[in-house]
Order: sequence, then C-alpha cells, then structure tokens
Amino acid sequence: MTSKPRNPFPGGLLVLGPDGRIIEAPSFFFDLLEIDNRAATSIYHLFDPDDPPYMSFSRVVRRGNGVIEYHVAVNGSLGGSKGFRYWSLPAVEGNKQGRASTFYITDESAVIQSFEWERRRVRREILRDVQTVVADFLNQKLSGVRALAEVLRDVPEAAEETGVRIVGALDELRAAVAEMGRTSMVNLFGTASDQPLRVLELADVFSAWSRGKTPVQCRVKEADEEALISAGLLEGVLLPIVSNAIEASHGNEPVNIFVEQIDEAIVEFRIRDKGTGMPRSARERCEDPFFTTKAGHLGLGLTNASEFLQRVGGEWSFESTSRGTTVKVRLPLSSGDEFLRTA
Repeated sequence: MTSKPRNPFPGGLLVLGPDGRIIEAPSFFFDLLEIDNRAATSIYHLFDPDDPPYMSFSRVVRRGNGVIEYHVAVNGSLGGSKGFRYWSLPAVEGNKQGRASTFYITDESAVIQSFEWERRRVRREILRDVQTVVADFLNQKLSGVRALAEVLRDVPEAAEETGVRIVGALDELRAAVAEMGRTSMVNLFGTASDQPLRVLELADVFSAWSRGKTPVQCRVKEADEEALISAGLLEGVLLPIVSNAIEASHGNEPVNIFVEQIDEAIVEFRIRDKGTGMPRSARERCEDPFFTTKAGHLGLGLTNASEFLQRVGGEWSFESTSRGTTVKVRLPLSSGDEFLRTA
C-alpha cells in the first residue's frame, strides 16, 4: 500500500474502492495507522484489534444539516492519544473511480491530546482539593486537642472532664483516619491510564499543558526514533513542575522545556520560567510536605513528585535567579514492553 497518493495537508480526501481498498488518503492517515509497515489490504483490516494500531468508532454525530460526522480513535499505537474524524461526501457524477466512496477526513490528534491532558490536570486539582479539605479537618481537630491539653496543664482540677473530652476527640480522629484509609481517592475520581509516548513527539504533549495566556513551548534537541517514556511518569513528576512554572510566569511569557536523550536509558528535561525566581530558603524546603509560598495551596505538589522521582530512580536539581527558575530533571526511558503486555 506504499504507492497510494498522499495528501500532505492536515485535512483531505479519503477515497476507498468498493472493496475497501485505500485509493487516496492524507499523510497523517498513513502515519497514524502505520500503513506503510503492515499488510492490511483494505480499510476493514484496520479495525482488527489483534493487529495494532487499529481503529474504533468513539462517537457518531448527526449534524443539523443531516450530515453524519464520524469520530474514530486510533488504539494500540505508540505515542499520545490519536484519532481523526470524517464526513461522507456525495458521489461525483462521472467520477473516474467508479463506485469509489469519498470522505473528507481531518486529524484530531492534537485536540484529543489536549483533552487527555486537561482531564489529567483537572483530576490532579480535584485530588489536591480533597487533600486540602482533609488537612483543614485534621488541623481543626488537632487544634481542639491542643486547646484541651492546655486546659489540662493550666487547670489540673479539671483533669477528669478534660481527659474524657481529649479521648473523645482522639476517637473522632481515629475514626476519620480509618474511613480515609478505606477510600481510595484515586479510584474515586478515576485513574489516568498510562501509555507510552515517543520522546520525539513530546512537543505536542507539552503544548497541551499551556494554560490561559501562558504557552508551554518545547524543543526536543536529540532523541532516538524508538525512545519512549511513560505518560504517567510525566504526569507524576513533570506536570507539577510545569504547573508551578506557569503560575510563576508573568503575562504571556512562555514556559520553555528542552528535551535531550542522554543515553539509551535516560532522558533529560530542562523546564525554565521567567518568573521572580525562588529564594534560597524556598529551594531548600520546596520538597518538604505542606511547605508552600502560595495562598490556597497545600504544599504537596513537589513532595509527591519527589516521592515519584525517587521511586523510579530519577533525579532533579533547581537553579534560580531573580529572572526565573530552571529545573533539570532526569527520568528513565521505557522499553515499551510493559505497555504491550497490557494492551
């Protein structure tokens, strides 16, 4: 199927013969489904889940003018979430293709990628809000216990009554902690599925992290074609760092990410913002639980990221001046085998 004409534009015609044979398609269609490297003889073979990457319908929409719009997801491919949508075009009288079916097709991968990472970001914000509520509850209860302890210290004759109230408050705390232990907040709000991402395609991923007027710009300096990294690893370690960089940025100043593969097992990221920088005291404590310089934040973002980093054997360092902060992060690459086993 390598000889079929390609349309180099993001959208274009998908022309199929009566037997499903692909007569014409845009370049992105060939690339998404790796058509040049497989033996699929018709479009029907591209729906076979035993031969990834494969297609599946994610949504069918009937527009007000009667046109039916088909949304298709590409599953089992290495890289970010991918897909496209297409519309059937009326047959042209005298068409040289005879009974060929013609569709207009557009690449929706960037939109899907943006929605995926927005979902991950919102999920993290929900979990952060839950952590904040829990922390406020515990602080309130512990403040009550401390106040009772001070009464016990200052008014010894009230020891019996105060002791009963302290035991009651501690029992409430113990019950609350036990209830939290039975509830998985991750399962409550849904887990973010992991997937392998090509290092060479990370610029598209990071651009989806842009927020408001602050763009996230990425340049991949050097990486092997087959270099892969876990999306969960990026979410756990890099997303909190980039979120902090966005909040530290002024106006529409971009957050820049430079990516370079160090060797066959390690990739390095340099995240740079142009904010006011971090004072030395903040740099020394930024990984401490509940340390924050921002109102309304719990101070667990970099703490959780640090634990994640240690678990996978990565490392990071912080450099800061009055003109911004640069965080250098080294993370392990993935072989991709774990994803193929669970696909």
